[in-house]
Amino acid sequence: PGPDVDLFLLSLCTVTKLLSHVPLQVHFTCLCPQDPLPLTHVKKMQDVYGFNTCMNSEIHFRWLRLCVRSKWEEAVPMALKMATEQGRMKFTRPLFREVFNFEKYREEAVRVFLAHRAAMHPVTSGLVAKDLKVDASQTTSL
Repeated sequence: PGPDVDLFLLSLCTVTKLLSHVPLQVHFTCLCPQDPLPLTHVKKMQDVYGFNTCMNSEIHFRWLRLCVRSKWEEAVPMALKMATEQGRMKFTRPLFREVFNFEKYREEAVRVFLAHRAAMHPVTSGLVAKDLKVDASQTTSL
């Protein structure tokens, strides 16, 4: 495509194919900036690229972190679902932290963690508990 092509017309599949030769960490860094994006931008990205249904765990993880960091409330259940179902600490811990840092959903992060804690690897459970400021013996929500 020429330089005047509107990038918002590209589908997620097209973007994935175009970036397939670029090291993953390069476009993941772009997808999850340290500062939140305006919520309108995040919603537009969802409308155009459909990241909510992306089956690639690496992309979906970074997308959900960006959404929660940008205070998109609809992303919170998806982030908590991935945090409890995916099973890898590299995804679980940061997702719980992002939701916990979203003040409105702090108690929900703790509640979901406590409900799923017993199924987690002990190291993951211990580190997430530390991140969420949950006492080792705590078994109920705040």
